[in-house]
Amino acid sequence: MISTNEFHNGVHIEIDGKIWKVIEFQHVKPGKGGAFVRTKLRRASDGNVIDRTFRAGEKFRDVRTEARKMQFLYADGTDAHFMDTESFEQIAIPEGANATAYKDQQIRTDQDGRFALADPSVLESVEEFGDHIQLQILSVFPGFILQQIHNCLAVRHVVPRGVGKMDLVWTYFGFEDDSPEMNRRRLKQQNLVGPAGFISMEDGCVGGFVQRGTAAAPDHVSVIQMGGSTAESQATRATEASVRGFWKAYRRHMGY
Repeated sequence: MISTNEFHNGVHIEIDGKIWKVIEFQHVKPGKGGAFVRTKLRRASDGNVIDRTFRAGEKFRDVRTEARKMQFLYADGTDAHFMDTESFEQIAIPEGANATAYKDQQIRTDQDGRFALADPSVLESVEEFGDHIQLQILSVFPGFILQQIHNCLAVRHVVPRGVGKMDLVWTYFGFEDDSPEMNRRRLKQQNLVGPAGFISMEDGCVGGFVQRGTAAAPDHVSVIQMGGSTAESQATRATEASVRGFWKAYRRHMGY
């Protein structure tokens, strides 16, 4: 328990089942009547601030709090997910509990459409090959990848340079008979994805998030089979068949 005589800025107390933080307090001893304490309290659940007066010596249940630096990961419509940047522990907090805080921090996912591309033409594409496909990644073992994103065409080539080292050669290309308009479109759409992609994160960055997240639960296992467990071509593009095929061939060549 903690009494008003022990109040200090930053202490947390419980009142009527709610957690409040003392942000200001003043002890008052009038000429007549009993002493009291004026306070300004912030509710932990939503940041609401109120003024409250208590009798001197009144006691409350004190609440132990711990300040940790957390990185915002994503919001799923119900909870906001954060990760401790030191331990990689992840926690989920109901979005309603911090709605005001999100708006104050200008988090992109909570801006009701205020964030938009200054030049939406970067997403405009035209049909080229008659298959109505605008996104595909084709992998060729051991280190060649052909990608199409809208009208942006590129080749990625992994060149090993020793244990733990490699070069990633990223080559964008078009066709000799491309019109000036198509050439401009291809050049603009190079910014959609890549090591310095302005709009979409490169796969290596996503992998980094995943690795930091899994470090928080070393004793747990989670497997999502994207397209089963085989490496054959499949009708759906929601598959990791090419990735499985790579590692199957790698293990065979390395004698695992």
